[in-house]
Amino acid sequence: MEFLLKPEPWMVMSFLLLVGILWKYGKPGILAQLDARIEQIRKELVAAELLRNEAQALLSEYKRKQADAEKEAQRIVENAKKGAEQLRHSAEAELEETVARREKQLTDRLKRMQLDAEQEINAYASRLTIEAAQRIIAEKLDKSGYEALLEKSMANVGQQGKTLN
Repeated sequence: MEFLLKPEPWMVMSFLLLVGILWKYGKPGILAQLDARIEQIRKELVAAELLRNEAQALLSEYKRKQADAEKEAQRIVENAKKGAEQLRHSAEAELEETVARREKQLTDRLKRMQLDAEQEINAYASRLTIEAAQRIIAEKLDKSGYEALLEKSMANVGQQGKTLN
């Protein structure tokens, strides 16, 4: 019994006694706390799984929306290209029409100017011819010859007027 005189065996026995008492009286409380913690962790896992499923659903929805948006953007771009092409074609057609109309206007204007110039030249030549004829007649003809020449000239002018019409 000498070993009872040393403090180490008493310490070991005290420790074992304390562990035994704690085990007997503390075990239900410790197990209840562990069960509560396990249940809390289980609930957190279920909530995390639900959140993960929600996140997965949202991700799928956003991917679908992104794909739809990309399709819509591509459709808009294609429509814009088609619209631009149609606009270009209509602008080209309108430009060609405007150019043709302007060319016709210029051609008509040039024809009118040419006719006006020809008429002015003819009128001027006629005046010069008449003036020259008057001078020549005044210098060389007497009254009877003058009247015959005048009648002949009037007949020629009448025939030329019919030809022009």
